[in-house]
Amino acid sequence: MLCSTGQFFGQAGGGSPPAPMAYSYEGMTNDDTNASSYSFSGASIGAANASRVIAVAVITATGTPRTVSSVTLAGNAMTKGPEAVAGTSNQGCAAWFYLPVSSGTTATIAVTLSGVANSCAIVVYRLLPVSSTPIDTASASGAPASSPLTDLEVKTSGLALIAGIGGSGLTLTWNGADTPVHDLTNGANDSSRPTQAWSIPTTENNTTRDATFATGTFASVVGITFQ
Repeated sequence: MLCSTGQFFGQAGGGSPPAPMAYSYEGMTNDDTNASSYSFSGASIGAANASRVIAVAVITATGTPRTVSSVTLAGNAMTKGPEAVAGTSNQGCAAWFYLPVSSGTTATIAVTLSGVANSCAIVVYRLLPVSSTPIDTASASGAPASSPLTDLEVKTSGLALIAGIGGSGLTLTWNGADTPVHDLTNGANDSSRPTQAWSIPTTENNTTRDATFATGTFASVVGITFQ
């Protein structure tokens, strides 16, 4: 109740602005096993909290396009968000999964794919949103210049998470008022297209935010927002 009142007056200009969402980037782990299922034991999920949501981006480098069939965290099924699947060979795919997880600081994250991939990476975030249900999602694959993430809805005290696979020069331009944080730059995998991840703490209510990318090679990217 007090939080809601503070946000009301902050938006009206009569007090402090809304507090940013607490979150943390917990890291990337990559496995070049060439398999259709991967298990990442001891993955960091950050400090326990009754309001905690864990968001995991799964990034694959594949000779043949694959989808992510499922992800579990400590044996519990994670909810699948947006997915971008490469339409040609020797490319990658990306997908977001999320789950409320109140206890523990590490966990085994298991990934099942639709077929064998050269490598699989997980990118893990811990966040404390008001709701575990995303505000919005978006996905894109293809030549980056023609495949932006478009019309992502964002909220005050919110968070946008963007991850993908693309050329080592993959850069992001955000058309909103807030500044992207490049949490993972050129994460190595079994390809010439490294894994990338950004977080954007959002301070505005807007339904038309776009993320555009620049790189010399094909990319698959996914975005998800929370409040």
